[in-house]
Amino acid sequence: MRRAIFIASALAGLFLFTGTALCQSTYGPDTTTWERDIYKTASGSPASDGVTRGSSGNLTYQIVVGYDGTFTRRATYQWDLSGSGIPAGSHVSSAEVYFQYTEDGTDYFMAVDYYNIGVDLVSPSLDTIWNHFSSSYQIGSGQGYNYGQTGNGGSLDSVRTQFSSGSAFATALQNAISSGEFVLGIRATTDLQYSYLWDIVGSTVTLKIVYSPPGSMTIDQKVINGYSEASYGDVGVYQNGAFANYSVPFYMSFPLNSTQYLQADTTAVNYAGV
Repeated sequence: MRRAIFIASALAGLFLFTGTALCQSTYGPDTTTWERDIYKTASGSPASDGVTRGSSGNLTYQIVVGYDGTFTRRATYQWDLSGSGIPAGSHVSSAEVYFQYTEDGTDYFMAVDYYNIGVDLVSPSLDTIWNHFSSSYQIGSGQGYNYGQTGNGGSLDSVRTQFSSGSAFATALQNAISSGEFVLGIRATTDLQYSYLWDIVGSTVTLKIVYSPPGSMTIDQKVINGYSEASYGDVGVYQNGAFANYSVPFYMSFPLNSTQYLQADTTAVNYAGV
């Protein structure tokens, strides 16, 4: 008489994970796709002198930032990432913004705040751009390379700001990779306090991204005879009020360094004579 053996596939040891972790890659440093100035008086509506194609190599094109006694002036820069080769879902390990500027009669180094503008610069709402220069959209800050030193008659100084994984800047970049464009706003930290001006040299504004492409993994669930059996649930993915079930083996992609929760199938499997 043969005895039936029941195998519950919920045992953790029956889950098999095989996958690959891809090496880090680097985008840039790359110059901008579009650049736009924006300015306003204390009570007026924002205005702009227009959008300019980036990556022109024109060292004479500059955007003035700061406060001139009448207008508060700020700068915006756009990188189109759709053709960058960075896969959607990539994890941003680090990022760097670099640009050069000249002192516009201020004789002080420049301190800046960065903002995630999130508005295409070609045909934007200027009100929306200006409103995104607020604390809710701030993603970092930086300052002149010659920290604490006064200017030297208009010669170039530089700002190089680096951001690590998990920072507000890196998170904004990860979202921008999926949307296909990243729009950065730069304002002088002092533009609401003092009448200081600086000129950002457009062709020197660059963005560098170090990223890891999404990881991949094959999820399998096997019984003791070596055959794949039943399905698994990806916890957090709901369909019709229940966990989404996928037949195994199943290929799964996910952001590196992310946490994934999987639910084993608890079906009792009857294999006679195994």
